[in-house]
Amino acid sequence: RFMGSIPERFGSLKSLESLDLSRNQLSGQIPPNLASGLTSLVVFNVSYNNLKGPIPQGFQFATFNIESYKGNPLLCLFPTHNACSLESNPGGGELPSQDVESEGGRVEEWMSLPALDIGFVIGFLSVSCMLCVSETGRRGLLDPFIYAFLHVINYEIT
Repeated sequence: RFMGSIPERFGSLKSLESLDLSRNQLSGQIPPNLASGLTSLVVFNVSYNNLKGPIPQGFQFATFNIESYKGNPLLCLFPTHNACSLESNPGGGELPSQDVESEGGRVEEWMSLPALDIGFVIGFLSVSCMLCVSETGRRGLLDPFIYAFLHVINYEIT
């Protein structure tokens, strides 16, 4: 069993494809340089240790799921649903944007689906009403569709 922290030197192992450090007694943070250094990494598993703090983001680390980090309840950021606190980021650097958890489930900060739906409906209805009211819009855009529809259903236009 390994004890202590994950060595930052692992980040320089550019050709490393698999790193399984699960079920040890590792503590501390996952070194941030692993995300930028281990670009060939296909398998990464640090489950069931005592790791804490932000999970490195980007590159290969974006492909690892929650199973790679299971059993480390103090890890935060993607793919966990834990937001990072100031205590979990002793380096004080800026933390990447994080999804927020709401009562209805996951909602991303920058987008709310009901608001997006309402905006689409309002925009669509506005353009449709303008086309129907405008003589030019009706003749130029809507009439050809109406005539084509009537032709498809074999309705005689007089």
